[in-house]
This record gives sequence, structure tokens and C-alpha cells, in this order.
Amino acid sequence: MRRIAVVLLLAALAAGALEVGVTLSARGLFALEAPYSFDSFWDQAVETGVRYGFGFMLNLHLGGGFALGPCVCGTFFTDDISLDDPYSDYDHDYAYDWTEFFFGLGARYDFVTKGSYRPWVRVAGGYLSTDLTVTEKGVGTTDSSGGGWGAEAGLGLDLYMADYFSVGVSCEYRLTGVGVDSEVLADTASALGAGVNLGFSF
Repeated sequence: MRRIAVVLLLAALAAGALEVGVTLSARGLFALEAPYSFDSFWDQAVETGVRYGFGFMLNLHLGGGFALGPCVCGTFFTDDISLDDPYSDYDHDYAYDWTEFFFGLGARYDFVTKGSYRPWVRVAGGYLSTDLTVTEKGVGTTDSSGGGWGAEAGLGLDLYMADYFSVGVSCEYRLTGVGVDSEVLADTASALGAGVNLGFSF
């Protein structure tokens, strides 16, 4: 993935007529499903919080509204989980602290390339790195890490304040392989969110 990003960047610098842009975003993601698959005898209560994160994409404009480039996204969130054990007189309380980094290659299409308001669509695919810390109240903490695949799709609208600067909003959908070895984690997780974006053109 690094080699692809370097080749694209060098191609952009070598071709002076190729427009280069950067998109920065702040996001809030809401889990569509809990990434857990506990045994059926557990009575579970899962409090899934908002996943806050950021996004970065280097847009190498190829003409006709199309752009291609590397992207990096980070997501941070905590889930509080309480499990009612039928064989004991107390609950098991856990805190799942997640840190995710997505490294991929994105493609973007702007439906309108002139004017103040420019709607667009974006897709990306790549590698997801996950770090997970599980803390059980009164017991201790365990750390796990791993990696898997990730995919994103998004719609957005940019308002160009100048030819080189824009602000916008977007809606994002993310589907990922959880990527951490665990008996209680599902194979995939999905989330839907919204973001505020800043765009720069050079």
C-alpha cells in the first residue's frame, strides 16, 4: 500500500497539470451492530457509544470529476458491557476500548466540478489495524491487537469558499473485519456516521 501511495504522489508531482487536493474530516460513527457474539446463556447489556475519529485523503484529480489517492482514517471508542452470569450472584462488567486505523486506497467522483456547491461520492478499501483493551471490573486488563480488511463508502457536499478551499458535510458507511482473535467478537462490524470536512486544492 505504501508503494502505491508513493507512486501516485510521484506521478502527481511529475505531471504539473495534475490537480492535487487534500480532504480532512472529523467524524462521528454509530455502530449498526455490536461486534460481539456471547454464548446464548449470558444475559447481556451492551452500551455502544459514539465512535469518534478523523479522516485524511490525498486526491489526485484525473479529470472528468474523478480522483484517486491514498487515505487514512482513525477511530476511537469505548463500549461498556454488563453480563449477568446465571451461575453466580454478581454481574461481569467490562470496558472495551478500541483504537482502529484504516489504511486504504480511495476513489472519489465529483458530480459537479465548477461552482460553489459540489456533491460527490467516495469509496475506499484497504487494511484495518485494531488495538483492543478489555478491562473487567475487579479482575484486570488484557490487551489484544490484530488486523483485517476494511471498506468505506460515503456521500458528501462541499461548499467552495475559494478555488482552493472548501468546507462540507458527509455521510459515511464502514464495514470491517474485526481483526482481533477472540471468542466473543463477531467476524464483521458495520457503522454509519457523519462528518465535517475541510478541502484544500493545490
